[in-house]
Amino acid sequence: MDSGWLGRRMVALTVRSYAELATAREQELLVLPERVSFEEGAGLLVQGLTAWHIIHTMGRLSAGQSVLIHAAAGGVGLLAIQLAKAVGARVLGTVSSESKARLAREFGADEVLLYGEGDAAEQVRALTGGRGVDLVLDSVGASTWKSSFDSLAPFGHLVSYGNASGPPPPVDVESLYEKSLKVSAYWLHTKHAPELQRQAREALRTELSEGRLRVQLGLVLELAQAAEAHRQLEGRNTVGKVVLRVP
Repeated sequence: MDSGWLGRRMVALTVRSYAELATAREQELLVLPERVSFEEGAGLLVQGLTAWHIIHTMGRLSAGQSVLIHAAAGGVGLLAIQLAKAVGARVLGTVSSESKARLAREFGADEVLLYGEGDAAEQVRALTGGRGVDLVLDSVGASTWKSSFDSLAPFGHLVSYGNASGPPPPVDVESLYEKSLKVSAYWLHTKHAPELQRQAREALRTELSEGRLRVQLGLVLELAQAAEAHRQLEGRNTVGKVVLRVP
């Protein structure tokens, strides 16, 4: 390892990190800007890289397009809102409570829908003049899968990156023809080209250091409280990023 890393404030994407000490490959290290806390740094890489790659690598979202983000008040959701607004897209989000809706709006969402209050796809079409959205980010899975498809505009793209409510049903290719839809999946642990890795990390670091990207810390607990952190996550009681602090 390059000795230049010694003594520097950094964050790393690694595994087996519920620990006081962890190892990481050099290419997974990112120097933290001085204005960014370690807690914010811990909330950046997994959710931030996921959001960045879904918006840019997978979705190729651009100015004037529209995106629907499920679980918009979650760690990935809040970062995805900001990244989508940064490219000039219109952002619609879905959340489970009015308090989460306020948070999503605070982070830049143009329209926020509450689960269970009417047909989400109908509301999306109404808000887009009947057209639908160009991109859907779905980490919920089974319970949102149909509305995700129904919310898409012609030539729209659905990116699945989680299944919090259970695995989505198999994709019927025949159902894609009418609107020429595209369905894909994203996983952060897929091997990325080194240049793409660097591009994503540097983009996040720049946006964060210059104040254009904010990490919302929903819950910060000590490492010994890891079980409670998981209970809160599973109960959908959190917003933003849950962080475990090592004493």
